[in-house]
Amino acid sequence: MTRSRRIDIPNPTGLRGYLEQESDPIVRLRLILLNLIAELPRSLSLAQICAMVDVPEPTAYVWVRA
Repeated sequence: MTRSRRIDIPNPTGLRGYLEQESDPIVRLRLILLNLIAELPRSLSLAQICAMVDVPEPTAYVWVRA
């Protein structure tokens, strides 16, 4: 099993606010992924979180950097 790093998401409170207001489904998916990374326990890897929302891990890294 490959272990991927967990990423720290700055300002998770602001992220939740944006998620509540967003109506575009693509942007919402990105915000959901980032929110899961910020909120779920560190025992879950980034790969596991990506599998939950069916987003490739490299894409998640791009979204975090953006």
